[in-house]
Amino acid sequence: MFKDHLELEIDEHKYDLRLKDPSIFLPHNSIQEFLISDFKNKKAIILSRIDTQIKNLNIGIKILKNSNKIIKIWLDNSIYMSSNVDFFDELKNKIKFSKNELIKVDKLKKTVEKYLKFLKTLYNQSIDNYGIGKSRFSKILKKSKYINQNINELLKLGQNELKKYKSEMKKIANKNNCTIEQFFKKIDKKIIKKDKLIEITKKITLDSKKFIIKNKLFEINHKEKLIVMKTPKQLEKQFPAAAYVPPRMDDKKQIGRYFITTPRTKEELAHMNLHELKLTSVHEAFPGHHLQMSTIHNTKFKNNILRQFLASITFVEGWGLYCEKLMVDTGFSKTDYDKFLMYKMRALRACRIIIDINTNCNNWTYKKAWKFLKKHTMIPESRAKGECFWYSQRPTYPMSYLIGAHIIEKARDENVLKNKMDYITFHKKILSYGNLPAQIIANYL
Repeated sequence: MFKDHLELEIDEHKYDLRLKDPSIFLPHNSIQEFLISDFKNKKAIILSRIDTQIKNLNIGIKILKNSNKIIKIWLDNSIYMSSNVDFFDELKNKIKFSKNELIKVDKLKKTVEKYLKFLKTLYNQSIDNYGIGKSRFSKILKKSKYINQNINELLKLGQNELKKYKSEMKKIANKNNCTIEQFFKKIDKKIIKKDKLIEITKKITLDSKKFIIKNKLFEINHKEKLIVMKTPKQLEKQFPAAAYVPPRMDDKKQIGRYFITTPRTKEELAHMNLHELKLTSVHEAFPGHHLQMSTIHNTKFKNNILRQFLASITFVEGWGLYCEKLMVDTGFSKTDYDKFLMYKMRALRACRIIIDINTNCNNWTYKKAWKFLKKHTMIPESRAKGECFWYSQRPTYPMSYLIGAHIIEKARDENVLKNKMDYITFHKKILSYGNLPAQIIANYL
């Protein structure tokens, strides 16, 4: 596995994202990471990196100047991030800098403004196609996901699953004397006010934590903390709805951050309803990623460097999707609205398989991808675009959700449903292996 990992790393180096993605040279994400972390000396750390970040921006100008491989939608995102001057004001508000230190921060800001001006000149040399091709796509599937199906079999799986979940949605809508579209509108009437979004999300995470303990689904024997917060502006395109940022393996306090993106349009606000927020919170917080990561960081393997290198998205994201259905099946989310949205989100994950393969292997455009997603899931156009944007940057990642969940559910069926072990034992055991590929963990079980 380690040899496979190194081989893919070498391929990634040859692929050279620096020629394609201008955001690589921006300082925003790295500084934001320190701003939300618990480092005691975060000011010193940020200041020590400013000179390097200024240098990186200037290197970016030199590298991109003659590149004919810049991806247009990635260029758009880089311009959006660079335009966020509020980011530097936020930095100054959160950290008290001396007069000389402020000069240094302002120098970085001016360099970003120079970089922004440069980026706007690159459209003539940008390209639309971001697919990595069948050969490289297949290699990543085989050597990092350990998936045995070929591309055509996986595409067929995605198409069949989409059909199945849309059929389940139709059954629930018919039960309520509605079409799928009419039932969506019923759910969208349960809108959450913007100023209540964080407060309600916090309550949902606490309720789900209590539920999994009371119903003997999980034991939580380690210290952990979850902070629910608004998504920083420069990350809104990357996190169109929500995201979870885990604690580092060696953090003494296992504090995770759950970002919620405030709706920016009326269409987005209409889809910010209680039931969808509940489903998302189960995926990101309890018993999803926060419980997953904080538990794994407390296993006997937590300091095993090889396991950290070999962390696999099929298990990480497969787990989050597994938890969505688990909490419906065990009664935490039990209304028809909850079940309908669970199937809708599974349909979205099936769309991810189809889009992931077709954009990387069959020349689908970004526009064709987001229109397909919007048509089959009825999510807002802005969110469909945001979804397909991040798919473009992570080949094989989008398909990992549903494929990973299927593997975990099959292992659950063979162990819990056949009474070989209870839920607590199953969950404790499956998480004890860390984030190895889901198929590898299933084989051990």
